[in-house]
Amino acid sequence: MLKASTLIMVTVIALIIAVLSACLILVAFNYKLYILKNQHEQTIELNCTSGVNLLLSIYSSLPYNESKTVDLYGMQNDSVIIKKSKWGIFDIGIVKAVHRDIETIRIFQIGSKPAGVTKSAIYLVDDGNSLAVAGNTSIIGTCFLPERGVRSTQISGFNYTGSKLVNGVVKRSSRKLPEISKDPVEDIIGLLESDTATIRKEYNGTHPAEGDSVFQSFVSPGLVIYQAGPLVIDKTFTGRVLIKSDTIVVVESEARLCDVMIIAPDIIISSGFRGNLQAYATDTIAIGENCVLEYPSSLGIIKSEFSERQPSITVGKGTLYSGFIFSYQRTDDIRKTLIRMDTDTRMHGQIYSDGYLELKGSIIGGVMCKKTILNTPSSFYENHLLNVSIDNASLSPEYLMPAILETSERKGIMKWLY
Repeated sequence: MLKASTLIMVTVIALIIAVLSACLILVAFNYKLYILKNQHEQTIELNCTSGVNLLLSIYSSLPYNESKTVDLYGMQNDSVIIKKSKWGIFDIGIVKAVHRDIETIRIFQIGSKPAGVTKSAIYLVDDGNSLAVAGNTSIIGTCFLPERGVRSTQISGFNYTGSKLVNGVVKRSSRKLPEISKDPVEDIIGLLESDTATIRKEYNGTHPAEGDSVFQSFVSPGLVIYQAGPLVIDKTFTGRVLIKSDTIVVVESEARLCDVMIIAPDIIISSGFRGNLQAYATDTIAIGENCVLEYPSSLGIIKSEFSERQPSITVGKGTLYSGFIFSYQRTDDIRKTLIRMDTDTRMHGQIYSDGYLELKGSIIGGVMCKKTILNTPSSFYENHLLNVSIDNASLSPEYLMPAILETSERKGIMKWLY
């Protein structure tokens, strides 16, 4: 006969084996759940990538603000919802992927590579005069210049110091500036001229509660920050936020802005500001000194009717700007728009001036304008460049821009927003 202690020992051992077996089964079950979850996450990530590629491939045929649902594999359990919308001069892509009970969202800005005349270092309208260069001026890349070409000169005691006037192919420009795409510009004019009630109907997000930081997703309705009089911005705003004043918007240096849009007759960005934004005005945009405006920012001065003032954009000394700057004139009169890049400004991107351009800094990218001007203490010059660097060859081959000028048909992702 077995002793009672032996029976107890057998029972304990059996219990331990049972517990261990249960633990092993539980571990195996959880591991299987983990594997399945991981597989589902990988599947939905692949579906989301497929949705992004699909949106970019059918971009031109996809209407704005209309969601399109696509069953990827015809199995009814893997679908993507794609949509494109406008935000200033940029287009926004939204992709929502669904796999069983899991979903994920990707939001991004859409752009294209420069093409045709937009790939040039400089496009200067042929008004019958040549382009004159002086001092340490350097132009690298294809140039579209007047029939009279380019020549060296002396300005304020500065002789031209380069070995070649243009380091690149020189082609003949026309008597007209290549046209900018009017649709996005007219949309901005609509925002500038619309009353607040109309804007709030389109951008119907609620006004934010008091706080130091406001975020509005691009999946949500746009958020309007409006004031009839002067509006001072000194907090953090991120996402689909439209800031508008009927008079002037002042952005303080301590403000933190990312992806927002500012609309006003006058816009002032204080010295030392750092951020990413779109700013559109009818009278003045003034960027202070030593600012950093990150890619892809956009500045636009728009003259929709006759004005006694000269609409202008000024980028202050020592500022680093990455993105696109443009001026647009509905009416062509003596008060032409002016874009002024001050001393020691550095820019990555393009400038399009439907009027005058005064350039004193350096650009990695290109400029397109009707006429350049230069003010010195002693004189005023037209179609003259002094101590200017324009280098199109150094612009990154991955650089993308809004399709507001001639660009390649193939679309890409300028920036991930979510």
